[in-house]
Amino acid sequence: MTRAIETTAVVSKHLPGVSKVSTDLRREGAPIEPDPPVSHWKPEAVQYYEDGARIEATFRNYIHRADAKQREDSYVIFSCHASVIRYIVCRALPFPPEVWLHLSRNDSSISHLVVRPGGRGALRALGDKGFVPPDKISGSRGLPGGPAPWVPSLVRPGAATDAAPSLSSLHRLRCGAAVPPPGGR
Repeated sequence: MTRAIETTAVVSKHLPGVSKVSTDLRREGAPIEPDPPVSHWKPEAVQYYEDGARIEATFRNYIHRADAKQREDSYVIFSCHASVIRYIVCRALPFPPEVWLHLSRNDSSISHLVVRPGGRGALRALGDKGFVPPDKISGSRGLPGGPAPWVPSLVRPGAATDAAPSLSSLHRLRCGAAVPPPGGR
């Protein structure tokens, strides 16, 4: 979780007053055996049991509809790795969770998942990295790991929270308010 912790530190400088919570629940892992199976990744069966319970706990602890009394949207920002996000997306949408490994997302990307007041999920973005200059993209086809020099310049005070990039991934979950705020959305 080194890159996720580094990303949280960089992004949190630009979101003063937003509390940070560190948890091992969001560590990378094997949430559930993919179906259909893939040939390029085959962890030991025990890893699915160990990681799967932890990643499912992440979903249950963090992904839920807003309280009925809530009147404004609330947001949870995750800085974590691909397997966790892909699994959460499958669980929040009407997809079988076993297809998680068949979803692709980019390093340094942003995903935006909405949970509506009735509990229905909507995916606004998965693995979006259109804000990253091509010569600054990290990952297997870009720069080696480590904090990217462009992160602070793209995170501006007053900018929307989903505009902040990350080396691992910055993922935003919005729990929709039970009643729309004045002026609507």
